Amino acid sequence: MSNRLELKHDFEKRIFGLDLLRFFAIFFVVYSHGNKLIRDYADTSYLKYLHFDGVSIFFVLSGFLIGRILIKRYLYQEDYSFKVIWNFWIRRWMRTLPVYFVVLTFLALFDVFSKRNYDGYFIEYYTFTQNLWYNHPSFFPEAWSLSVEEWFYLTIPILLLISTLIFRRKNIFVLSAVIISFILGGIVYKYFKFMNLEADVKHLQLVKIFGKQVFSRLPSIMYGVLAALISLRYKDFWFKVRWPAFVIGLVILYFYKITAWKAHPFYYSVLAFDMVSLGTMLILPLAYATKKVKGFLSKFIVHISIISYSMYLINRILRNTIRKVNPVDSAQDAYIDYAIYWILLILISSLMYFFIEKPVLKYRDKISSIMKI
Repeated sequence: MSNRLELKHDFEKRIFGLDLLRFFAIFFVVYSHGNKLIRDYADTSYLKYLHFDGVSIFFVLSGFLIGRILIKRYLYQEDYSFKVIWNFWIRRWMRTLPVYFVVLTFLALFDVFSKRNYDGYFIEYYTFTQNLWYNHPSFFPEAWSLSVEEWFYLTIPILLLISTLIFRRKNIFVLSAVIISFILGGIVYKYFKFMNLEADVKHLQLVKIFGKQVFSRLPSIMYGVLAALISLRYKDFWFKVRWPAFVIGLVILYFYKITAWKAHPFYYSVLAFDMVSLGTMLILPLAYATKKVKGFLSKFIVHISIISYSMYLINRILRNTIRKVNPVDSAQDAYIDYAIYWILLILISSLMYFFIEKPVLKYRDKISSIMKI
């Protein structure tokens, strides 16, 4: 491998609309977390307008892209066996786990040697069992969404395999039933869980209970899987409805944005995440049809999309480090810290992509061609 830092991307193979959605998703996350650097000096009335649920967008995108892979293997490959699932898992794990384990191990070692909050629960983060139907611990806050993703990778392929064993054939109706069951089952689960909560549960507790647990957030990914099924089985319809679906999706997302969650705990707990997931799902047909990447700005957006995973993992760590190393007492210093935060985040994430993610992906593709994964 060349020693020269090479961050060029194959723009011809990119779908710009999906990259743009991913760009907005990571922007909303980083913007929301980074605002703590300036909130004591900034006008918070304008900060709230770009504070959106970027993680739900990530979930729907992931469900759509990974769903298309799974559905193709389930419906269109002659053999859908455990070997197919195992190969799928290998590819997904090589994409998501290496950089996550690097960051997690770094944080765990730092926590142990600094004798801060270590209480022996790190193993849960390596097995993605820290927030199944219970609150996510305070250590490594971003890890909650990785648990949701990994359990999606584990459960859905196995359920589809079980369906083939039961019905003796691959069935689109069974596939549809699995998807719809997860979505409706998630709403029912959240409803009963909400109805059994104490009356004085605060908004931040609701965020931990309904916003950061695997069982309550898996349905968000399934909206993307539903979109994947429609895009593959009803291609003409998918393309024809792209503009009206886009408009309806924006309306839903706007309604989600203007609704006062704290004033309506039931709405937030049971329906809010489904609303933003549905709105994002409806934007996908137009996003998927927007394929070309042109100009510097578009290429910058694509680059941010590509490094967004590393950005997501380290953004809060970097923010907290800046706050600790360089505490401020003026608006000017706060905005300087904010600028440093964005610059370092993009730079470090680019390096993580180059030195960790990209080599692993190249190796994955190499062994895939050998093993025919």
